[in-house]
Amino acid sequence: GTTVLEVGVDLVGVDVIVVENAERFGLSSLHQLRGRVGRKGGGKAVFLVEGSTERVSILEETDDGLKIAERDLSTRGPGELLGIRQSGLDTSLGV
Repeated sequence: GTTVLEVGVDLVGVDVIVVENAERFGLSSLHQLRGRVGRKGGGKAVFLVEGSTERVSILEETDDGLKIAERDLSTRGPGELLGIRQSGLDTSLGV
């Protein structure tokens, strides 16, 4: 699913966000959530609560959405073009 914050709610004046169960989100979604805070130009803090820090380390390395999306694709795979799976490698496409 898509988070409400990801699709355009402007959180003016919010400087901190905590994402629990961050492993349930793709890296691109987490990148979008991170962009929703600190928009007034002040500081911002984003806390991702999940078991694996290796997967989200790219978010500390870059703000480049393309690089984050590429890492997300290489980690989770493309999912199914025609189906209900939203993540994972699709062997029918030879990937």
